[in-house]
Amino acid sequence: MNPSPIRRFVLVLMPAVIAFAGCAERPSYELRWRVQSDVVDRPSPLECSSVGIQDVEILTLSSGTLVDFRRAPCFPRSFRDPERLWPGPELAPGRYEVQVHGLSRGGYGWPEVISYGTVNVRSNEVADVVPDPEFDIDGELALPAAPQCDDGIDNDHDGLLDRFDPACMVDASARESEQLAFVNMEFRTSFLGDNPNASCNGVRLAKFEVTIDPEPPGLRPIPWTCKTGRVHQLGLNLPGGDYGIELHGLDAAGQPVVLPKQATFSVVEGRTAYIPWQFDFAAEDFLALEGPARFVVTFGPDELTGNSRGCEPGPSEGILEIVSVTMKVVNESGQPVPMLTLDDETVLDGKWPLPCNIVSKQLSTVPLDWSANYRLEVEAYADDGRMCFSNRTEPAPFAPNEAFLVHVPRVDRSGSCADCNDNLDCGSNQCVDGRCVPY
Repeated sequence: MNPSPIRRFVLVLMPAVIAFAGCAERPSYELRWRVQSDVVDRPSPLECSSVGIQDVEILTLSSGTLVDFRRAPCFPRSFRDPERLWPGPELAPGRYEVQVHGLSRGGYGWPEVISYGTVNVRSNEVADVVPDPEFDIDGELALPAAPQCDDGIDNDHDGLLDRFDPACMVDASARESEQLAFVNMEFRTSFLGDNPNASCNGVRLAKFEVTIDPEPPGLRPIPWTCKTGRVHQLGLNLPGGDYGIELHGLDAAGQPVVLPKQATFSVVEGRTAYIPWQFDFAAEDFLALEGPARFVVTFGPDELTGNSRGCEPGPSEGILEIVSVTMKVVNESGQPVPMLTLDDETVLDGKWPLPCNIVSKQLSTVPLDWSANYRLEVEAYADDGRMCFSNRTEPAPFAPNEAFLVHVPRVDRSGSCADCNDNLDCGSNQCVDGRCVPY
């Protein structure tokens, strides 16, 4: 630990002080101090050793200027007599501030282990130091105990010292005996009503950040990268109590993208806890969400082979050619969204069949405001107008900006919707119940 500015100044003065102290001097004041210890309730060396304080520094200041510095054992032998005091320096008459600093076995101090008092020095009198009110124990200077996480003592007798104790790992000002709970949190995030097509990139969300209130000392906001479908694990040692948690969604520049999600949880001291969180960011949670829906339509997959197809059959896939499609955008209630178009002004109202080759490439709508949960219904027809594929019972949710696949399942394999009539239609495969399958 680096010495404080006043400590460095003291070290420079020390030789001179020692030389001065070597002369016969008549103390202008006397004092006594006592360490605030939970271990002992009467004067004893244990009041020092039990809290890791070995020596003290006694500083005398006049109007903020150091005039004397000397060192003493934390519990001088003479203090066994409760009436004995420690002699101070010889001073000119005046008012002085007296500080007593506790020192560790390693010779360093702690900013919180200081006691303060004042003394009025008069000629030919030995004055008593008057402790400041908050440092007064029966007229003695009360010296605060050293912080348990930096006193060199295994205070709770668990074999773990100072910063290696679990309580100190969380809070350097804690007591080692404080029982912490290990809290394992699991974060699952989704967007737009758990829309499977909505992605981190699509909603312009780069990372999440968690804050906890009250904030455990030393714990900064915890960030992690937003990855679609990823479950994030977070383990913390926390004191028992009630907490609030906030999940913030940020863009690549660290700016908020959504309103924070908030929740509360409780921790039981000394007990392990598993807390799963599921946060969905709806359209109204976004500060600004805009952009088109980009998608690719594919027919299938086949429940037997797992393959999807386009308008034209692939090699050995049969003879079914999808001639036309209809596409209609509906809201969450299944009602058509009027005048919603592709970027080429094709209206997605499902009223008129479109050539199937329109879906042979990635499609994009005009920019949307995403205030509604848009869904896309697609139906595909054979050359005689028979519907072979449809997702009307489960329309595909629209999602912003990043392209997604719209799978349109088969609803008919009979008649003109059959892939094949005989083995000749299937090339290297065979025709079974209107489907081309491997031998």
